[in-house]
Amino acid sequence: MKPIIRLYLGVLLLFISYGVSQATHNRAGEITYEQIGDLSIRITIVTYTKTSSHVDRDSLIVYWGDGTSETIARTNGKGTPLDNDIKRNYYIKEHTYPGRGTYTIGMTDPNRIGGILNVNYPNSIRVKFHIATTFTFLNQQFQGENNSAVLLQPPIDVGCVGKPFVHNPNAYDPDGDSLAYEWVVPLQDVGTPVPNFLYPDQIDPGPENNISLDEVTGEIIWDSPQRRGQYNIAIRIKEYRNGILINSIIRDMQIEIQECNNSPPQVQVTDQICAVAGDLIEIPVQVDDPERETQLVRISALGGPLTLEVSPAVFASGEAFEEVPRTVDFIWQTHCEHVRGAGYTMVFKATDNFFSDSAGLVDLKTMNIEVVGPAPGAPDVERQMGQNRITWPDEYNCQGSSNFQGFTIWRRNGSGSIPDDECLPDLVNYGYRIIGFSDKSGRNEFFDTEVQNGVTYCYRITARFASLSSGNNPYNIVESKPSEEACIKIDRDLPLVTKASVITTNPTDGQVDIEWVKPETNVDSMRPDGPYTMTLFHSTSLNGTYTLLPDSRVSAPTIDDFDERYQYTHSDINTSDEQHFYKIEMNSNARSIGFSSIASTIYVSSNQGNNLVFLDWNSITPWNNFNYTVYRKEAGTFVERAETNRDQFADRDVQNGVEYCYKIEGAGNFLGISLQDTTINFSQEICVVPDDRTPPCKPELEVQNNCEDARDDQQLFTNTLQYTLPDTCLDLIEDLEVRLWYRAYGLDSFVDITADPTVFIVNENTANHSSSSGFAGCYRVQMIDQFGNEGLFSDTICVDPCPAYKLPNVFTPNNDGRNDLIYPLQRAFIQRVNFEAYNRWGNLVFQTNDADINWDGSALNGEELEPGTYTYKCDLFLNTEQGEILFNTISGTIDLIK
Repeated sequence: MKPIIRLYLGVLLLFISYGVSQATHNRAGEITYEQIGDLSIRITIVTYTKTSSHVDRDSLIVYWGDGTSETIARTNGKGTPLDNDIKRNYYIKEHTYPGRGTYTIGMTDPNRIGGILNVNYPNSIRVKFHIATTFTFLNQQFQGENNSAVLLQPPIDVGCVGKPFVHNPNAYDPDGDSLAYEWVVPLQDVGTPVPNFLYPDQIDPGPENNISLDEVTGEIIWDSPQRRGQYNIAIRIKEYRNGILINSIIRDMQIEIQECNNSPPQVQVTDQICAVAGDLIEIPVQVDDPERETQLVRISALGGPLTLEVSPAVFASGEAFEEVPRTVDFIWQTHCEHVRGAGYTMVFKATDNFFSDSAGLVDLKTMNIEVVGPAPGAPDVERQMGQNRITWPDEYNCQGSSNFQGFTIWRRNGSGSIPDDECLPDLVNYGYRIIGFSDKSGRNEFFDTEVQNGVTYCYRITARFASLSSGNNPYNIVESKPSEEACIKIDRDLPLVTKASVITTNPTDGQVDIEWVKPETNVDSMRPDGPYTMTLFHSTSLNGTYTLLPDSRVSAPTIDDFDERYQYTHSDINTSDEQHFYKIEMNSNARSIGFSSIASTIYVSSNQGNNLVFLDWNSITPWNNFNYTVYRKEAGTFVERAETNRDQFADRDVQNGVEYCYKIEGAGNFLGISLQDTTINFSQEICVVPDDRTPPCKPELEVQNNCEDARDDQQLFTNTLQYTLPDTCLDLIEDLEVRLWYRAYGLDSFVDITADPTVFIVNENTANHSSSSGFAGCYRVQMIDQFGNEGLFSDTICVDPCPAYKLPNVFTPNNDGRNDLIYPLQRAFIQRVNFEAYNRWGNLVFQTNDADINWDGSALNGEELEPGTYTYKCDLFLNTEQGEILFNTISGTIDLIK
């Protein structure tokens, strides 16, 4: 019996060995996709396999990430043979998902090729090959479509021992989203990294062996390989829209390092270009080779500009190997349609013919191109009726471009310069802020109403570019280069408050120090009826009632006779719990000339958390507070804790249950005003005991819907909720529980819909509320932290209904179970009707207020009606935030058939 057993085992081992040897297969690959519908995509799986392997996958199994899988046939015949025993395979398939969400598409194949040095060497053949792509369905109506990046450079490359190796996947995003790159460990299954994986520079490590990945450009530099053989690496290409990660591709790539006495060719090209839309880019690409006497070189290029539909770039290099040195021009006539926030990447590749007539060593150079919108024409500003009117030329070079959306108006106090070498400066960094927007259908003018006397205001205009969603909502917004600056100074013909500082903090005996200066402009010539008075007014709220402080009044026969500066101490007030607001009224012979701008004290609030004190403060002032100093009381004396230019501070060097007291010092200046002084102002003192009862931040909520699409295409009506935390919030949304509340129109109270199965939460900050009949009402969001502390509700956002109502024109009430009742074919948001049916003599035969109608062909008295044609009138009532309204009245005929 033993010989038989030995023979059986031998045969079994032979078959196992044969099966493994035949499975030598996968080298590299990735999965990309296009969005072809609201919930539909078309994926492309590309794999690179060993041509000489007896194993050939004419189909693959893809796992869609929604619980389903499918077998996909290869679409390029038996595959496309390439050099170096490599075959490229394409598998393309479309799929529709059940709803919006985040999904991971994956494909697993049993084996990689054998002999990969850094993958379970020498048994890499036994390691499975897995690639995956994760993506999020966006709301196409509001957020635009979401296609993956396209990887233009194949994931197979060759290098030499001891020579620098350079590669770039050359990812291009057709939607203009931002891309970033990072190393990942190759996968052998869903969420399972290859065990014992080594990065290539860990094979024969040393000071001359180092591999790096540029997270911005994706360029891989390995300087320099030390051992001949096959290596595999994996990188994740991440795609961001508005700073939010919306998809990622894991590319598994193979590098072959050979022993060769050869140096790679050399490419020289500029690495950065900033072009204004309309510029003609002509860039020389130079290539040379240390072995030019014995070798030829091919120069090629890949990049997004070459793939564009509108005015694509040209690189007329050809595919032939030629003598070097050689120069080829990259030429691109840029267009307004090319303006976008994400730059374009061009990769120029020089390949020598060292290995064969079609392959050799490679050198790559990456060139990044920014295409920015041209600056609008210089604006003009003039004073009109107490406002600043800003205008700019009607003509704009990109006026007819599909991605041009309109003009953004920026302002700063005082003039500001911008370096000429800035490609696309962020005006916020130069003291400007957005004060308005004029869409492309509007007039090229804007009125600035929030202005103060004595200030010099300066304005710039930028053109706004963006992609549009199917609902004409902009995304991937980018501003153009700024216009020249236009400034205007408003005469300071009223007093100016220059200080409002808390001296003493007390609920009843508090004190505030106020200072002001007289007008800069002498108004005597305009109002010669002196004497003049300046009087201080006070309120405990910005828009509250201001009361006169009678002992603050000062008088003078003329403006020139006033002192330059006045000081007043406001006493016996509550400075512990109240903020104080001040303004100066100027009178001429008891007739009011006007009030100064309002100035307030700095008021500090606190949120205490678990071993945390969070302070935030605010003030309304005619000066600009450019710096704040935070003081904390230590052993009875206030000592400096920090300096910041923000209006918040988090003190984590605290212990629960211990009281800590703080005050804030603000340092301010008068931008655009001819006062050189720095004004120093203190807040009230505030004492805080940290604990773990601090509620989370108040979330910010936006609600959008798919009304038009759903109404037209008979889809689900969906309200999409997006909730975020303010930038100043210390909480992280992923650490918080989200609670969603909804109140239908006509109801008095909100209900918690967090557990409602119609709500589908995505990425922790999005929810969909869907129904065939639609939801019309109001939403609010609340956050709950890990300690059970409930945060403030977001602002309530109400969604107006988009009603739809359609009736059939025939029914057959013969009790056969089909078409026995009249009911609406489509009903959205209609809560009540007044339906009346009449016979051919005009007599009322049926009436109901039920929006579903459910008429069974009976008359008002319950008798069956005769077959015939009946006319109807139907009043449609709609619940809105203002109550029930008559939305519409429809009429028509209905045939009753038996």
